[in-house]
Amino acid sequence: MERIGKVLADPSPAQPLIGTDPHSAKKTRGRVGSVSPLSDIRVQCPRDRGEFMERIEIREAARGDAPAIAEIHLTARREAMPYLHRPHTDDDARAYFARVVGDRPSAWWVARVEDQIVGFMLIDGKDIDHLYVRPGWQRRGIGLFLLNKAKALSPQRLELWAFQRNTNARAFYEAQGFRAVAYTDGRNEENEPDVKYAWEPAR
Repeated sequence: MERIGKVLADPSPAQPLIGTDPHSAKKTRGRVGSVSPLSDIRVQCPRDRGEFMERIEIREAARGDAPAIAEIHLTARREAMPYLHRPHTDDDARAYFARVVGDRPSAWWVARVEDQIVGFMLIDGKDIDHLYVRPGWQRRGIGLFLLNKAKALSPQRLELWAFQRNTNARAFYEAQGFRAVAYTDGRNEENEPDVKYAWEPAR
C-alpha cells in the first residue's frame, strides 16, 4: 500500500485525514470488485457551532486538481505529524500527485467549498489510501463526508492504515466503526509503527 500519512474525519484542527504515503513500501493486500461511479454528493455542513452553513461538494478529482491535492497533503502532513521521517522531497510528492491524480475512474475524490479544494481521498477497491483535509478546515465534517463517500463506494468493507502515534485519527476511525485488525513495528518508509483498521457494516 502506498503511504503518505494517516487520519480520518476531522479529529483536530491541524490533523490530516487518513492516508497512505505514495512512496511507502507497504503494498495493498487484496481488492474488492470494481465499483460504479456514484453521482456527486452535495451536502450542507454546519460550521462554527452551527452559526452558519457551508456548501460542500464531493466530486471525482480531475488531473488539474493535482497541485491543490499535493499542497493539502504536504501541509497537513507537516502540521499534524512533524515527527515523521520524510523519505522524499516536496517536489517528489508534487510530481507523484501530478502523475497519478485522475489516472482511473471512481478512485480520486475531492471536497470543494465554493471554488476551493479543502480535502481529498483516494479509494482503491476497499482500500482507503489517502484522506486529508486542508489545515484550517478541520472539524467541519469534511473528512466525515469523504469517509461516507468511501462507504458508499465500497459498502461491504473498507480498510486503511494509520500511524500508531496518530491518536486523534485512530479515535476518529474507531468512532466511525473501524476496528484495529493488525499492527506493525514500522514496515514503511517512515519507519513509523502503524495499525491497520477495517470497517464492515453492522449486521
